[in-house]
Amino acid sequence: MSGSFWKLSNGFTSLSNVSAILESYDMPVEGDESSSIAETLIKLLDESDLLQELMSNNSLLLEFLRDHRVLTLLVDLLIQESLTGIQLEESLKRLTLEAVSAEKSLSKSSADDDVDVDDDAKSSESELSPLESNEIKEETESSADDNAASSSDSPSETLEERSTRYAALAAEILSADVWSLTDTVMDSTQNLNKLWSILDIDPPLSINLATYFMKIMEHLLDMKCEEMVTYLIDNQPCLVEKFIKHLANPPLMDFLLKLISTDKPDNSTGIIDFLQEQNLIDHLIKALDAAEASEIDAETLLARQSSAADFLKALITISANSTTDNSTIGPNELTRELVSRDIMSSLCDIMLQGGFALGNGVGIIIEIIRKNNSDYDILPVLYITLESHPPTGRDPIYLGHLLSIFGNRIDEFNKLLMRPNPTGPLKTTFGEIEPLGFERFKICELIAELLHCSNMALLNDNKGFDVVRIRDELRKKMKAIDPVSFKYNEIIEMSQSDLEPSLEEEKEINKKFEGQIKRLSKSSNNDTFEDTIDSFNSKIQGRQSDDEEEEIHANANLTEEQIRGNPVIGDYLKIALYDTQIITNILSMFFKFPWNNFLHNVVFDIVQQVLNGSMDIGFNKFLAINTFSSGDITHRITEGQRLCSEYEEEHGGLRLGYMGHLTLIAEEVVKFIQLYPVNTVSPLIDEKIEGETWQEYVNRVLYDTRKKYNAILGGSDVDEDDASNTFDESNGEIIEESDLDGNIHLDPIIDHDLMGGEYEDHDKEEEFREDIDDSRLDVHKDDVKFSSSDESESEDDDDHFASYMSLQLTNSAAGGFVGSHSKNKAFSDKKSFDNIYDRVDYRDLDGGDDEDDDYIDPNDDGMSYKKANSLYDPLGLLMNDLLRRFGGDRDVLSEDSTSSSDSDDEGQLEDNVMESQQNKLTRAASKGS
Repeated sequence: MSGSFWKLSNGFTSLSNVSAILESYDMPVEGDESSSIAETLIKLLDESDLLQELMSNNSLLLEFLRDHRVLTLLVDLLIQESLTGIQLEESLKRLTLEAVSAEKSLSKSSADDDVDVDDDAKSSESELSPLESNEIKEETESSADDNAASSSDSPSETLEERSTRYAALAAEILSADVWSLTDTVMDSTQNLNKLWSILDIDPPLSINLATYFMKIMEHLLDMKCEEMVTYLIDNQPCLVEKFIKHLANPPLMDFLLKLISTDKPDNSTGIIDFLQEQNLIDHLIKALDAAEASEIDAETLLARQSSAADFLKALITISANSTTDNSTIGPNELTRELVSRDIMSSLCDIMLQGGFALGNGVGIIIEIIRKNNSDYDILPVLYITLESHPPTGRDPIYLGHLLSIFGNRIDEFNKLLMRPNPTGPLKTTFGEIEPLGFERFKICELIAELLHCSNMALLNDNKGFDVVRIRDELRKKMKAIDPVSFKYNEIIEMSQSDLEPSLEEEKEINKKFEGQIKRLSKSSNNDTFEDTIDSFNSKIQGRQSDDEEEEIHANANLTEEQIRGNPVIGDYLKIALYDTQIITNILSMFFKFPWNNFLHNVVFDIVQQVLNGSMDIGFNKFLAINTFSSGDITHRITEGQRLCSEYEEEHGGLRLGYMGHLTLIAEEVVKFIQLYPVNTVSPLIDEKIEGETWQEYVNRVLYDTRKKYNAILGGSDVDEDDASNTFDESNGEIIEESDLDGNIHLDPIIDHDLMGGEYEDHDKEEEFREDIDDSRLDVHKDDVKFSSSDESESEDDDDHFASYMSLQLTNSAAGGFVGSHSKNKAFSDKKSFDNIYDRVDYRDLDGGDDEDDDYIDPNDDGMSYKKANSLYDPLGLLMNDLLRRFGGDRDVLSEDSTSSSDSDDEGQLEDNVMESQQNKLTRAASKGS
């Protein structure tokens, strides 16, 4: 027996090295300057299983780590990671960690002791029994091997390496998911202050130290959210300055954003109000200004600007006015301050500097508008009162100040837009071209987004600005009366004297605009809103059900002079766009830069907004007129098509890059002409759309483009005889070109009005009309009805579509097995419909040869068409439909019953035909399989 089963120890189980160290350690009393605590801590940090013992809740270890002096040493070890050279040596001496040499001497003396012990052991070995001697020898060899392995695993370290290793272990301990330890760290205000002093270090902060700091603080915020926020409010009066100092450090700014996201509307922590008091938004806006930080190098300045812009966009995103996303905190005082007149004015000045300041500013403006659309407010501000819904810090933010500020500066942005690019021509595979440039593209994006914002209902209401102003004034008054309750979104009791002025002003505003603004309906005297969505919707539905007629909008059908005299915020921006002709300039850039698809997409967005806006209310009508007159959009479209044709001939079929978006813009113009025909909007528009060049483009080029877009893909693999065929999506057939007009989903009867002109081939159109009118089928439930040409001529667009789909459904049910001699033939009478099944080519079911069928399905394994399917009959009709017609009895389908095709009853006729042909096809299919 080489060794005993149980290890020689103080019991049946051995203690870990961590427990062994703590067993021999006595915690000194408070005030003792002994270095035993530091020495014991270093011994623990050198143990590989320290973290494992900590997570397993080692009671001795937890008791040691929860000591205030131990926590202080851990924080010091963490902070010293940023020190180097002499500072690091001094810190190590202060922590009694300079005992590297002492450890070496200690290890040397211990080695000498081991030699003496070995000599003693050898002298006494003869006195032991052979078994005891063998056990001692094995233990000595085992300990020697362990020492050799440990020495090989941990080679000599430099001071910096030891410092980094101890700092990482200290961060892991302080952020460990152990409740008792977390409570102790959170209660130690002194150590927390020391940790937050890390942000006082001059930037750039060590990435390791920033990561350790973030790890600890995020853990505390997750485990002790309320206590953490309370600590910051009470002990960090310069919190914003600390973060702004390290603005270029993304992890720290991410932590600040996470801190803000804890302030939910239903469970406010007060951190938003605390940060607002320290002017967080003002500091971030100034960080975007290059003039404010002239002493910073260019690389650091660029990093600060980008980080500030990213933080503001992330703040806007989590503050979105959305009820479906639980991750958002909703509008708040920070975003309300961001869209205030002063901040927007400062941001606009910074953006006009150009460069990255312009790009960052445009990104912020776009995010503000997209995340705060007042059209999606649960309770629109125009339909609530101060008594029913007093203002709070969580009210939706108002974008009127943003529009007014940028409306005043549109002319300056227009000058920046027209400034030539200083970089000169750019060499590409298409030759030398003038680059659009970053600034000009961003200005185009800004104009498109401002135009979106100007179409919001609140910004086009005559009393919208006054209603928001009254609520803002009352909100400031409530905040001054009880700032604590306001901070935590609690109800604030106000005296009647404080509330009365605002109520009186609200009544005056309502009285002033009464009868002038379009309403859902007149409200009753006791019309109040409860604070629920259902009650609000019920009020709206009640108003809609009122028999009174809707009043005309106050801004409907006004002249240009009348609108300019007293414009609403939305019209104010549109007037600025009209006066500066910036939309016309952007439209001209569409053709000047034919290869910039990003620009083309923005131009299409602007044109689509203008042409789809209201032509009765507001100033949008005059923007549309200007697009046709000064913008000359119809001429630009036709000229762009001509230039592309010439370029295509010169470059072997290569088309210009804007052609896809040009077609989309042309479609928007055609749709506008359909909605507002000649003599509807303005003679200036009529002059443009009645020109021969435009009519020729619509009737020829645009129509051919539509037909091409609906052609079958992969035409090169189709036979020459079928090369001009297209594909009918309704029944999956290839349609010959001669029948194209009768099957393509772009019905020329409908498209005649859509294109604003007539087709040149009138004979073909009349032939198409007669063919469709004679053959149009209306399918209703289980009956087949035939519609006359008189009825089809009186149908509207929906009836055209319904009749067309009826024809396609009928063709799809029968056309798949019809021979070539009857293909696409109209069924003008009942007899032709009765004989449809007699023209079935059963060779297709039997697998016979068909010389006319050259198509080979690449996915056909030769067996798939022979497999029976319980859901379909051999004709491809649903069995459920047949069962419904035959009373739900499947056995009827298998009977060989005959029927007369001359029956007068249409329902019986259809049943007999289906029953007879079903039996024939079933026998044919079984024979083929």
